[in-house]
Amino acid sequence: MMTCMAEENTKEEDIRFVEKRTQPTTPEAECYIGCILDALGLLDDGELIPRNCRKFSQNVVAKEKYCLKLYEKCHRSVGSGNDRCITGPLLWKCMISLN
Repeated sequence: MMTCMAEENTKEEDIRFVEKRTQPTTPEAECYIGCILDALGLLDDGELIPRNCRKFSQNVVAKEKYCLKLYEKCHRSVGSGNDRCITGPLLWKCMISLN
């Protein structure tokens, strides 16, 4: 988390959206969530990686169904972009809507 804060030049107030489960409101925060999702293995160069979802869901959510839902519902909205600052917030928004 601190690495992404440094990489994306974000401040504490920029990332409060994560706790609140809302959307990022600054360009730095958008890149931050992309960085976090990239570090978790859900994104790779801005693209949703389905094979890494299983690892994520077992470690964090502990639901196999979540991974399937994540891919089915979020892949279309995230697309196959190559910029995590764009696809990260899109994936985050979709992930929030799943819960």
